[in-house]
Amino acid sequence: MGWLRVRLALLALAAGLLLAPLPAIAAAPRAAGGVRLLDAMDQAPATLVAKVIEPSRLGPHAYKATLIVETPLRGKLETGTRVTVAWEELAASRDTRFKHGERILVSLTALPGASIWQQRFPDGRERAGVLAVAMEGNAFLRQPRLGSLNTLQHYLALGAEARQAEPGAGYLVDLVAAAELPLARSALQRLGSFPALDELLGQASAERLVAAFRRDEADSAFRAGLAQLIGGRSLESARPGLEALLAAQPSPPVEALEALVLLDGGASGAGLAERLEQAPPEERLVLARHARGAGAEDTLARLLVADPAPEVRAAAAGRLAELGGQSALEPLLRGLADPEPSVRGASARWLAGLGEPAVPRLLQVVEGNDPEAASAAVVALGLSPAPEARTALAEISAAHPDESLRRLAQIALGRSLGDAH
Repeated sequence: MGWLRVRLALLALAAGLLLAPLPAIAAAPRAAGGVRLLDAMDQAPATLVAKVIEPSRLGPHAYKATLIVETPLRGKLETGTRVTVAWEELAASRDTRFKHGERILVSLTALPGASIWQQRFPDGRERAGVLAVAMEGNAFLRQPRLGSLNTLQHYLALGAEARQAEPGAGYLVDLVAAAELPLARSALQRLGSFPALDELLGQASAERLVAAFRRDEADSAFRAGLAQLIGGRSLESARPGLEALLAAQPSPPVEALEALVLLDGGASGAGLAERLEQAPPEERLVLARHARGAGAEDTLARLLVADPAPEVRAAAAGRLAELGGQSALEPLLRGLADPEPSVRGASARWLAGLGEPAVPRLLQVVEGNDPEAASAAVVALGLSPAPEARTALAEISAAHPDESLRRLAQIALGRSLGDAH
């Protein structure tokens, strides 16, 4: 759906609906590594801890270095072996991912056979001795901690069957709880692939998962993944720990609340409206995203027009559309007049998903007296899959008295500005 993102961006730009100013361009940091690191360890011929020496550039985007093996974890490379590795840095602004003297955990695989590597290593004998960093250069971890390596060694020593059973799940939980964040993410991803995960985790492992919410290194993306694992996989063994964490001080990360809400199947009950009134914005956001049950649609409709936090209003728009379908039409139309661009944009996207029934009401908004709401309505028409929406856009582009709306409709139709056809 890349075309949809591009189209929305163009429409948003023309309508003044961008959610935030563009950030200043800064030099990209070094590649973080850790992408599917555990998958690489399963698939790659060699995984090891090594010291990097003498990294050098091969060309505009390619580098090589020598690794001195310190600890072989998997494969036939022995301690003290020197091996040449190569990788690419496709982002020109990035510094090279490995530096002289660094100690890395890395999975290695055969050098790709593409002709570009034949140009970089024209000597066939030399090229045959070069290895590549697995997962397109991302299967590595800088400065691995001793505890992480010990856990990995125990995990890798298990047979394939044991890795998919309770012993493997336990070691993966240990990595989630204490390993460097890239490796912890990889372990979290691996745990998500286990069938019947709740049956494999004892109370102690479940409590370690919950404790990972408070890790000092944890960022919001990691905590969100943790919430999805616990709630999405219905890990009831984690419920006592979550409830204790949410009752503790200082206030726990909001993702812990999301885990419990997901575990409950959503936020519902007679007290939901009151909770939404009293909770801080980050908690209201979670509750709005997962509201369900009797009265939820009315509560969300009120949030969409009255909550003081724009991120909550935008979330209410999305959840209202998910729950109500066509019955969400009128509240979403009110969202087009919101003072915040993010809420207008969210309302427009969800209105577009309602298809043909929304088109007449969107046209009424276009003909109204609120220029920002009218622009948002044109965006919704531009994103709508309904043929009637395209007909409406053609009429707007040809005859609307507001030049900015005519131009916006032209963009939505995929025309060059000023094109009358």
